[in-house]
Amino acid sequence: MKMVLLDGALCNQMTQYIFARCLQEELKDTNELVILDDLWFYCEHGALCNQVQSIEHHEYQLDKFPNIHPIVRASQYFDADVWTEIVNIARSKPCLTGGSYLPQILKDNGLDFFMIAETQIHQFDGMIAQMPYYYYMPEMLQSQGSVYYFGWFTNGGWFQRHEKKFLHEFELPPLWQPHDIEMQNRIQASTSVSVHIRRGGYAATNRATPSDYFINSISQVLHYLQKNRKKLKRPPCFFIFSDEIEWVKEHSKEYGIHKIPYPVIYCCPDRTAVDNHCDLQLMAQCDIMILEFNSVYSYMAALLNQKQDKIVINPNKGR
Repeated sequence: MKMVLLDGALCNQMTQYIFARCLQEELKDTNELVILDDLWFYCEHGALCNQVQSIEHHEYQLDKFPNIHPIVRASQYFDADVWTEIVNIARSKPCLTGGSYLPQILKDNGLDFFMIAETQIHQFDGMIAQMPYYYYMPEMLQSQGSVYYFGWFTNGGWFQRHEKKFLHEFELPPLWQPHDIEMQNRIQASTSVSVHIRRGGYAATNRATPSDYFINSISQVLHYLQKNRKKLKRPPCFFIFSDEIEWVKEHSKEYGIHKIPYPVIYCCPDRTAVDNHCDLQLMAQCDIMILEFNSVYSYMAALLNQKQDKIVINPNKGR
């Protein structure tokens, strides 16, 4: 049996799914089962600790993708009464910002795993092999026995391993809200530049990407547009995406947005769990992308962007 952690928001789930699919493809000629550990979604993290500002509860969201390949989740694998007991045990423990108590719960009940982990963890007392964060290590797919993979697997190598499959599996339904359709039309009618600025928990814990990065990146793009102005088939337009778009509007000078001599369009300010994929869908259609350092959301948009001549400014070279 192979088990892969599933936790966090939409794009965290996407990268963990990608890794699990790579495992499935590696093991397709065997009878070995790959399971996604979705226990994290059954725990009310904010209700169990005092760090409500930095711990946000999310729901399982991979069902947004109609073509998603079926992978058994732990909540489906175990009998209902067994799963209820597992959830009750997990809820009795201190909350986790990410990760799962499932490996330890199973070990305590006689089912032990060898764990391969991207980060230091303290909720498992079994054997652990540490791997570097962001690394692409395909040899992990060949590990023998019962293995639990604890990580987020954001290196693009996993996606590129089966890129055609993943581009199909992550196809999204057409946009349906008028403001998104209008923005999509503007993107398609312009030499479109996306700028993704993430705030949220990173800003609350002083880990937000420095504004200098955006100033320099926007300046770099403006220089490129000016240099190639005669070759551009469509007029430039900048599209600003953020989880705190009103804050970004108020602080546009800090990011160099006020110096952009082309039209600037801001994304929808009121995303919910129902439409939180729409910015991903829109960014993935842009010609030039300025990615956010801390955001898997940014990076997934770049991977899903199928434009052959796209330009991507990615501050996280480790991916």
